[in-house]
Parts: sequence; structure tokens; C-alpha cells
Amino acid sequence: MIGEAVRAYPATPRGQWVRQWPGQAVLCVSQKYWTALVHESLRGGPSAMSDYLQLNNDQIEEIVKIVRGKLSMQNRVTLQARDSQFVTNRLIISPLVGERNILMSMSVCVFMCP
Repeated sequence: MIGEAVRAYPATPRGQWVRQWPGQAVLCVSQKYWTALVHESLRGGPSAMSDYLQLNNDQIEEIVKIVRGKLSMQNRVTLQARDSQFVTNRLIISPLVGERNILMSMSVCVFMCP
């Protein structure tokens, strides 16, 4: 199942992908891609890392919008856990591009985490 989720990740719109797979697969595969993309961005220099931070921020916004909508309880729990992971990831990469906007990240986590 994880292998299928890995293959589907780059080809499926994010909002659809996170609702198609069980929570553990979403967390596992998302983290796999996050690690690979951070590694690639580090090798690409400050501009690449800044671009990846923006992508990470966009992904947080997308998940927040989905969670604010109508969802099954299973999807809501999965997406809340996923968004918490995105926010943690943002806290890790923000200092790498000189951003110190921890308050914004924490406010998203407080909104998303019951």
C-alpha cells in the first residue's frame, strides 16, 4: 500500500491524495517526499530552499482550507495530523532561509490541533 501511495503522490492533486490514503500512509509518504525535497533544496542553494518553503506554506494553506470544510471524521483526523507535521516541517526549514516567523506556524498548529 505504501508503495502505491508513493507512486500516486506526484501524480495526484494534494487535496485529493490526502483523502485517498489511510492516515499512516499519508504521514509516511508525505515525510518521505518532504525529506527528499529538503535535501534537493539544500543542494540547490538559498533560492531553492526559499522556493520549497513557499511550497510548504502553500500546502499548509491547502490542508487548512480542506479541514475547514465538510469531512469525514477519519479524513479530519488524518489531515489534522498531516497539518501538524507540515507546521513542524516549516519550523525546521524556516531558519534555513532566514525566516523566523514561528508565531505564524504556531498559530496554524493551535488552530488545527484540538
